[in-house]
Amino acid sequence: MSAELKGFWSYVRRDDAALGGVITRLSEHVVDEYDFKRGDGAIDLFRDTAKVRWGDIWRDNVREAIQDGAFFIPIVTPRFLTSEECRNELLEFAEQERELGREGLIMPLYFANVAAIESMDDSDPVVRILLERHREDWRERRLLDRSVQPYRKAVSRLVDRLVEIAESRPQETVSGKGDDAEGGEDTEPGDRPADGQDLTPGTILSGPMVTTDPSTSEAPGGWALEQLAEGEDAVPRMVETLGEIAPVLESVGEFTQASTAELDKGNSEGMGFKGRLAIANRLAEKLAGPASRLQELTSQYTTDLEIVDPAMIQLIDLAGEQYEGDPEEAEEFFAAVTEMIDGSEKAAEQIAEMINAMETPANFSRELSRPITTMRGSLQSMLDADEVIRAWREHIARARKDHPGGP
Repeated sequence: MSAELKGFWSYVRRDDAALGGVITRLSEHVVDEYDFKRGDGAIDLFRDTAKVRWGDIWRDNVREAIQDGAFFIPIVTPRFLTSEECRNELLEFAEQERELGREGLIMPLYFANVAAIESMDDSDPVVRILLERHREDWRERRLLDRSVQPYRKAVSRLVDRLVEIAESRPQETVSGKGDDAEGGEDTEPGDRPADGQDLTPGTILSGPMVTTDPSTSEAPGGWALEQLAEGEDAVPRMVETLGEIAPVLESVGEFTQASTAELDKGNSEGMGFKGRLAIANRLAEKLAGPASRLQELTSQYTTDLEIVDPAMIQLIDLAGEQYEGDPEEAEEFFAAVTEMIDGSEKAAEQIAEMINAMETPANFSRELSRPITTMRGSLQSMLDADEVIRAWREHIARARKDHPGGP
């Protein structure tokens, strides 16, 4: 089958060896997932090896590849920042992407802490590029087995982005090209519940619905008890993370309002463009810390939600099974989960408004675009997470319909 999409998987082979081949296995899982989701398409994913360097094949054709919608996935580690080959690959791809007016084709996977990224020190041009792009946090996921749901969902989400790239390419590209080539190895949180109500995931997961023996229920992968236990551990972290996100967003709002007031005052006094740029850059400095913290918190939230999701699905199934014996209690549980879904959807609307509101300020200055781009990517990950919670509504409807005693 000829490939409909081409991509570059850039990593340091010593990192892959140190992790026991995790990086190359992940690339294989991405290819398999893409083939599964597209059916009629495949990826030419070029991976550096001692025998085959994608640079040798593509260095003269990077521009054409980007025009065709080729993507670039750097596996970001401390060694990546010191590898001359990896640095050159990223810089070359970013330069061509910028000249061609393409965007969203560089998708970093953050595999280990990098000091310059954590401190948002963009004096290094490679770090600057990585800070400007939304980074998928794989620092914990790389430790997971392929069979566990959080890992599978993370791979699925990455492949969804590749599918979007394939479907958004120019029509002449879609209908025309696809040379086979051989390669080698080488995120406002949810609204607070009304007074007197406690509808947090913690209450729902630890509530009375775990009265049916969960070991008799089928779970994806067959590990119902493990899923419930993992979900129970993840819930307190989710609640704590949501509590920490709110003040970060509040500080962003305070800094932005203060800068807006300063700008209005300056404009009324006939301030020139140089003065406006100075205000924008001072705001960028103030937002650097909150942007980094927001990215860390939203990554933790989405990772924990991936763990809570299968546990919640198990509990919804258990509640459906209880209809025959205790329909009132089952409906009480469904109502609590539905209330939580409603809150998440309302929060998603607010997050979408915040993302849109940040679009204009991001164009004020190069310095200001960096923290704003980071924050928009973090908020988008929260918006994507809402889709997981929304799916619980459909699962509730199926549980009501499929089990005896349901309405």
